[in-house]
Amino acid sequence: MLWLIIPGILLLLCLLPLGIGAVYGKQGPKVYLIIWKVKIPLYPRKPKKEKPQKEKTPKKNSGNTSRQEKKQEASRWKEKKLSEEAKTEAFTGKEKESSEEAKQEEDALWDFEKLKTLLHLIVPFLGDLRRKIRITRLQGYLLLAGGDPCDLAVNYGRAWAALGNLQALLSRAFVIKKQDLQVGCDFAGDNTLFYGRADITITLGRLLGLVLRYGWKLLKSTKMKKGGGVK
Repeated sequence: MLWLIIPGILLLLCLLPLGIGAVYGKQGPKVYLIIWKVKIPLYPRKPKKEKPQKEKTPKKNSGNTSRQEKKQEASRWKEKKLSEEAKTEAFTGKEKESSEEAKQEEDALWDFEKLKTLLHLIVPFLGDLRRKIRITRLQGYLLLAGGDPCDLAVNYGRAWAALGNLQALLSRAFVIKKQDLQVGCDFAGDNTLFYGRADITITLGRLLGLVLRYGWKLLKSTKMKKGGGVK
């Protein structure tokens, strides 16, 4: 039975949805991590309770004045020695910084080659990631308010036109399961109100597949460049 339980657990883990969500409302912005149906708040963080500091009792002075004078002289000698060592370290540190800057200038072209390799992989990676993720919930409510009813009506029409264009772009770019975007008018209100919420998830199996696929491509390309091959 064990050989059936382990693949079943791995399959369930691959189907486990992970993601991130954000809400903007009366209480301000909130960001939380999504693990299946569990939401772990990321922002704002809960304030930590400050522990009461214990009052330090002053220690009683004990010892002769001669000992204190000797200690003061020893501390002065140590400070003088440390200042001399700091000067020498600063001088050697400047030489090290100059040599490091020269090395960075020499490696600038190699860093640019690395950047080009990364860009060739990042762009298709983001495209595949866009097709794999799911917007499980997308909500947006805009309540327009203003003193002039004519201006408010014009803004209402413009808002619906912009919302229609936005919905078309989002539906082409992402897979949206639940969507609720609305615009309203409040002729008696003074302030425009807004509420928004978005939950974006991806299964653990899809995420691991993307990481392994493009990680292997990156490793392969770096090995070919080190060996002198052509990509």
